[in-house]
Amino acid sequence: MGKPYSLDLRERICSYVARGRSARSAGRVFGVSAATAVRFAAEHRARGTVVAKRQGRPPGRFGKLAPHLGFLIDIVRAEPDITLKELVFIDETAVKTNLTRFRGCAPVGERLYGTAPFGKWGTQTFIAGLTQNGLIAPWVITGAMNGLAFDTYVETQPAPVRDPRHRCHP
Repeated sequence: MGKPYSLDLRERICSYVARGRSARSAGRVFGVSAATAVRFAAEHRARGTVVAKRQGRPPGRFGKLAPHLGFLIDIVRAEPDITLKELVFIDETAVKTNLTRFRGCAPVGERLYGTAPFGKWGTQTFIAGLTQNGLIAPWVITGAMNGLAFDTYVETQPAPVRDPRHRCHP
């Protein structure tokens, strides 16, 4: 999500237009689009201010965690000193092997043969958990990540690692 223009810039544009200049010329002078300058000037005339409106959705009502908000708040209330050590950040990235170059340089007298990695074109996805102490539960799948693959990953990879009942104590 982009950042809103600063209040200072907004006020300078409105002041420029209020002195009798056009919003289009204000856009050129201040490096914004003419539509933006027109919108700022109209908002200033209507409301008397050009403070940026809040961006994004209201917190807590939308998103994938919204149905679990009460549960998460209860967890934090039960143990308010939760630290980063308990958290696992999960990230995934993918590479499309059809974007792999098959032309390039080879030693003199030898020919470079372009073949697809792993014998065919496709997508390889890497997913892993990141903790304060390092990378855990790395996993590579053929194809793109989907809901079923993600659920399988969470149930079979990081959950056993993070569950205290499955840890080996020396």
